[in-house]
Amino acid sequence: MGFEDFYASFSPDSHQCFAVSPNSGRMDRRGGELSHFEVSANPQGASGELKGTLVVILPEENEKLCYEITATAQ
Repeated sequence: MGFEDFYASFSPDSHQCFAVSPNSGRMDRRGGELSHFEVSANPQGASGELKGTLVVILPEENEKLCYEITATAQ
């Protein structure tokens, strides 16, 4: 078991309204405690369907996890 570093951010082609917290740190390896990320969207006047790809990089595992995020702003 143990811990591993991670880095999280949205891909460059994502809408700029998205943010993630925490964006770096250490998490339990597979089978350990769940890691929680808070995703927020501040559309700043944009409307419609806003899309982004959250990317979590695990450098020690040489792994990248991607999550598609969609928000609707009015």
